[in-house]
Amino acid sequence: MFVSNNQGTNNIYKYEDFDTETCVFENQFSITIGGSGRVVPKNYKGMLTADDEALAIGKYPTCAWSSDAFTNWLTQNSVNNAVSVGLTAGAIAGTIATGGASAPLLALALSSAPNDVARENIQNRQNLANVQSGVGTGMSIASSIGNSLGQFYQASLLPNIRGGQATGDIIWACNRNIFTFRQMRVKTQFLRQIDNFFSRFGYKINDLKTPNITGRRYWNYIEIGNSEEIGYGETPSKYMEVINSACRKGVTIWHDHENIGNYNLSNDIL
Repeated sequence: MFVSNNQGTNNIYKYEDFDTETCVFENQFSITIGGSGRVVPKNYKGMLTADDEALAIGKYPTCAWSSDAFTNWLTQNSVNNAVSVGLTAGAIAGTIATGGASAPLLALALSSAPNDVARENIQNRQNLANVQSGVGTGMSIASSIGNSLGQFYQASLLPNIRGGQATGDIIWACNRNIFTFRQMRVKTQFLRQIDNFFSRFGYKINDLKTPNITGRRYWNYIEIGNSEEIGYGETPSKYMEVINSACRKGVTIWHDHENIGNYNLSNDIL
């Protein structure tokens, strides 16, 4: 099986190296901007996941994009903004509460004054202190509110964030940024040559066993090693040597003498 990533890299997987009846591959991808991936054979060459036999695919292109910078800033600073506004509101409430709490003390001082002049002096000093405290607190609160508004204004002036690329990728544009699987075989003319050769001479088995001279319908081809013998028994040695010599060179044993030499027959296994 021929597998290609359509970008110049490929791999060949042999059917006989799979431990299962079907060839199973696993797609593995990273879900990120410009993510890449690979395909991995499963149960291949004795490995559950054959990482060394994996085939990678190129990264996917990132299209051009634009993002609202102010919205991003507002989202990132929403907690801080809420806390800042809450503290400012608390400061205003604290100022009002403080002014209210000083009223009983002022009434006590006025009632203890010996005459009208003393009471007027106490009232004037208290009024001046209230004005000074109110101005200071008001300036502090106004500064805090101004800072918050200034941050919002500066964030609103930020340009939009742009990223990615507007250029195209030809593999992606052609919808070929994928894996392609192809079942491969030799050309028909070579298949015919191989089939004819195996029909005529069979194939090597490289095994120590008694040669099978009757397993096919019309003929069997026998070829043994140079020092091997095909038979034994009561056959005279000089004739047995002729038989062994022929088998060492390779001999075709025909079972149907009327079709001797006709290799176009279907020589199926009996």
